[in-house]
Amino acid sequence: MKNPVKALFTGILLLAIGLSGVSSAQTDARLNRLIELFENDQPAFGLLSFDYSLNNARSMASSGLDFILIDMEHAPFDVERLRQFLLGMTNKRSILAKGNLQPDVVPFVRIPAAGGSEELIAQAKQVLDVGVYGIMFPAIHNREQAELAVRATRYPQYNDAPDYEPEGLRGRNPSNAAWYWG
Repeated sequence: MKNPVKALFTGILLLAIGLSGVSSAQTDARLNRLIELFENDQPAFGLLSFDYSLNNARSMASSGLDFILIDMEHAPFDVERLRQFLLGMTNKRSILAKGNLQPDVVPFVRIPAAGGSEELIAQAKQVLDVGVYGIMFPAIHNREQAELAVRATRYPQYNDAPDYEPEGLRGRNPSNAAWYWG
C-alpha cells in the first residue's frame, strides 16, 4: 500500500475488528470467581502467604489455586507493595484466552488487628481501594466489632436504598480498584 493514510485506516479497521471479537467472546462471568464456585456448591482452595513480592505474585497467578490470602497482619502493612503484588498477579495471557477479566486466583487480605475503629476503617479502605476482593478481619470478638468491620467495607448508601443497613463508612475513591479490575 503506497498511501500512508489508507494504510493507517486499514490498520485501525483491522484492530477494531480484532477487538470486537474479544469483546463478543467475553462471558457474563462474575468478577469474583469464588462466588461462582460457591453458587455451584464447589469447594475453593487457597493459601495464606506472607510473601507479596512480584515473583510470588507471578507464581500465585498461575498456581491453579482459587484464592490467596495475603497476610498483612504478620507481614508489613505496605499498601504500595500490595498494589504491585496485585498488578503482578494480572495474567494477560489468561485474560485473553478466557475472554473476561475474572482473575484466576482471587486476592484477599488479612489486615492487622486494629487498635481502634478509625485504624480499622482506614486499613479496610486502603486495601479495598487497591483492588483486593475481600478482607479477613482478625480479633473480632463481639457483634459490635463485626458490624464495624462490615460498615468499614461498605460505601455510604442513599437513605432510600434497599440495602442501606448497615450504613457504610468507606470513602468513595475506587479508581485504583476499578483500574485493576478493568
